[in-house]
Amino acid sequence: GGRVSSSPSRAEGSDGVDATRDGPAEAPPAAAIPEDDDPIMARASSEAALQRQSWRGTAYSILAVMFGAIQMPYSLGQMGWAWGLAGIAASAVSTWSSGHLIKDACLETGARSYPALGGAAFGRTGQLVVVASQWLAYFLTGVTQLAYGAVGWQQTFDSLQGSGDTDDASSSSRGHTAASSLCVEGWQLAIAVALAPCVMVPAFGDAVVLSVLVIGAQVLGLSVATAQIAHNGRYVDEGLCYSKGVTLSSSLAALSNTAFAFGGHGVFPELMREMRDPTEFSKALNVAYAIAVPAYLGFGILAFWAFGNAASANFVENLRRTRAVDAYNWINSVSTFPLIVINQVALFLNVELAVNVLPTDWCVNSVYAIDVVTTCEDDEEASTIYVALDDDQSSSCRPQQQPARRRPRRRGSAADDDDDDAWSTRSSLRAVKEGLGQFPPVLVRAVFRLGYLCAMYLCSSALVGAGLGDLTDLAGALGIAALTFYLPFVIYAKLFWSRLSRVAVAWGAVNVLFGLFVAGTGIYYAGRKVVRADVQFFKESSCREGAFFWGNDLWDDGPPRNTSRAYKTVVVGCCRDGRTCGE
Repeated sequence: GGRVSSSPSRAEGSDGVDATRDGPAEAPPAAAIPEDDDPIMARASSEAALQRQSWRGTAYSILAVMFGAIQMPYSLGQMGWAWGLAGIAASAVSTWSSGHLIKDACLETGARSYPALGGAAFGRTGQLVVVASQWLAYFLTGVTQLAYGAVGWQQTFDSLQGSGDTDDASSSSRGHTAASSLCVEGWQLAIAVALAPCVMVPAFGDAVVLSVLVIGAQVLGLSVATAQIAHNGRYVDEGLCYSKGVTLSSSLAALSNTAFAFGGHGVFPELMREMRDPTEFSKALNVAYAIAVPAYLGFGILAFWAFGNAASANFVENLRRTRAVDAYNWINSVSTFPLIVINQVALFLNVELAVNVLPTDWCVNSVYAIDVVTTCEDDEEASTIYVALDDDQSSSCRPQQQPARRRPRRRGSAADDDDDDAWSTRSSLRAVKEGLGQFPPVLVRAVFRLGYLCAMYLCSSALVGAGLGDLTDLAGALGIAALTFYLPFVIYAKLFWSRLSRVAVAWGAVNVLFGLFVAGTGIYYAGRKVVRADVQFFKESSCREGAFFWGNDLWDDGPPRNTSRAYKTVVVGCCRDGRTCGE
């Protein structure tokens, strides 16, 4: 007959009622995670197939989703020496601590996703808060990275026709290739189209090679920039300033830019889910921080010394065009794809797993390749079991579809309406799962992920007129600050309050207040900058805004050729003339 296994979901009694809801149960050390809330547990073989990541591979993934050394010069340029270094140091200590709290909470509760961890602490409300934060954080991160990628491609393909230090009108006299004639918005569309096959990566374990490519490209970029600074020194004095461009609003908005650089925490539980030994996550986190933090501080200090307040959100813009810079841009134009994809995998998996589309399935949905619930007519106490499909199945039990039953309603219960709503929601979700289960999982993934990619492109295209720094500030403030700075401390305190010392409570309170401050000020001041800039949807301020090479001007004493809005505002208007500082 068929191969029999125990039920992968909650235990049920013979009447079809969830047994975990009735009767006393031994309380676990922390809130247990219902397996229905984590659909990856629906099939043990799928879980085993996912758990193949070593701690070294996890360290690569952490670095790929958070490594932001190239953002540090811009953060220091907006905050100045003292506040900038203090902000980086405080963020490093706070997020390193919160990363270990996420690990400990996941191990003790069994949570295999960030939403499940939020649900363990605060139930449905906590789950929804985390889901909203994850979507805000990583959708906006994808939008921002798409904008950065487009600027990089603009610089890359400009190398086909000239020096790239003037705008499209002045450079047209030298002639363009078809590729170099595109503006940034056009490159956003090109990247979105090229991303289509890349977003089909099923899970983190399949993206380790992509993570290595992302890290390698960033290390190459840091090396090229460091070599140029070592050779050329600081910008010329006329265009160099360190404090003129620093204001209260720029400093507070840039704090969320720093949060963006520490933004990997939103996928830590999902990374642990794919590890062979999740207890080794601490080792992966420590190695990642031992590499990232010195790089953040070292490159941030060096580049701010060289560029001052003119440090750009796109660090390549601060350089002089050379063959080495062109080579980096070509390599980075490829690494743009995995950089965007890796950050989105957690969102993809959380949605797909919720509807039983497993990353290990392709043509057949393994959850629905399991026979219907089986009961024995002559055994009223028989438990629900699952039987694998087998043409030669023989059993004394008769397979039949047996719908779950509602718990009896008590007349006059105040919870009647809530029970009805919950029952309706569960029934609707079950219908969605069963409907999608009839299609090949690879098709379901393709439709969902391509639709998501289209939405990301539309948002990036709509905000093409906003500065890269402003987009980064908003992404850091709206979602990443929550997942990284304060939610880990809040969740951990709720789960394990009785075991916390006064020192631990005080430390947690400090970090929660710091995170809320970063998020609140970032949203307000970054949003205000976008509004004051009078950004028009789907309209660029300049065809090549963000894709110039400031080093061509600021390491020389000749007349400036840069016509970008940022150059006119920061270098000419502020550092040279003192008129536009703080705009």
